[in-house]
Amino acid sequence: MIMLHASYAGIKLIHFKPGMDVYDYFHNKWYENVSSVNLDDMPFGSTRYLFYGQKAEIEKMNLPDWSLD
Repeated sequence: MIMLHASYAGIKLIHFKPGMDVYDYFHNKWYENVSSVNLDDMPFGSTRYLFYGQKAEIEKMNLPDWSLD
């Protein structure tokens, strides 16, 4: 897991080994078979949790649902 906390607003580009599956926990979004994830316009002070590895293994974690509502 990578926790990213924005100390300044803007685009954040996170690199991974090729072929990685990444789950953006707070936005409930999958990036599959990627080598990087582009987090557009992250506001100052915002936080993201990115779980990475193989999708099947991440799903086995049974992470609790998160809602931005």
